[in-house]
Amino acid sequence: MKTKPIFSFVMLVTGLAVGLAVGRYFAAGRAGPAPGTGVQKSGDADTPGGAGPTTRIPPPRTGVGREGGTEHPPSPGGHGGTSRTPESVEGYMVWMPRENVENALRLAMRTPIGRRCKPLDDLALYIAPADAAYAISVAETFARKDYRNYFIRKLLPKLAKTDPRAALAYVDVVANPNERSWLTAQIAEAWADLDSAAAAAWVKGLPIGQLRNQCLGAVVSGLAVDDPVAALQLAEAIPPGWNRDSALETAASKWAAADPRAALSWAENLTDGHTKRKAMASVVSKLACRGRI
Repeated sequence: MKTKPIFSFVMLVTGLAVGLAVGRYFAAGRAGPAPGTGVQKSGDADTPGGAGPTTRIPPPRTGVGREGGTEHPPSPGGHGGTSRTPESVEGYMVWMPRENVENALRLAMRTPIGRRCKPLDDLALYIAPADAAYAISVAETFARKDYRNYFIRKLLPKLAKTDPRAALAYVDVVANPNERSWLTAQIAEAWADLDSAAAAAWVKGLPIGQLRNQCLGAVVSGLAVDDPVAALQLAEAIPPGWNRDSALETAASKWAAADPRAALSWAENLTDGHTKRKAMASVVSKLACRGRI
């Protein structure tokens, strides 16, 4: 009589075991293999041993990520993003050590072509003026002429602070004539800060034209700090126009800051009406800012 209850209990346990086994089988079929035991599909990509979706990296576009591409640096200011300002410690600029410049430049040159200008811009910011000539010599070893010249022109204002003649020798790397003229004027101003007499002699020897006028104005700006009288004399050599007005205003303002009585007397004795108005406005504005009137 006891055999029937025992048999029923055994059948019940067996049924539960079979049910659990079947449930696990179908559950495993829906979920796929356990991580690390097979191939898991994610969309149309197969990821060996994957435990979750895997993002597929698209292949590079033609010309991106290799030296032989067809893309070119953007026009000045068109690289996008915002360049960082070099860090400073207690008011002193922290420049990149010279021994790191070559490796940093090689890394920047290996950036995909479509994004290469930004690291070159940032690197140029961190190179000390004293190392600009060395960085340019390293850049000249790279095959890509467009990016090589792009980086060189970023360094020319720094090179001008130590060797303006060498900087002027590189301005031809700039293809755009307007940018080339602007860069030449920047170099002339840096030269005037370094050696105003040599800069003035150089600019006076330039052929008469727009470039000479721009550089005259730039040299006046640099010269006005140390010798505003000489700067005013140089400004008067510029033909009438915006460059002349700007140079005269700059020199008059600097003179007013150094010797307000002499600057005001000079402005009052000018004979040309237009020049006199511009000079007087600049001198009076500077005196008003300093509370002298």
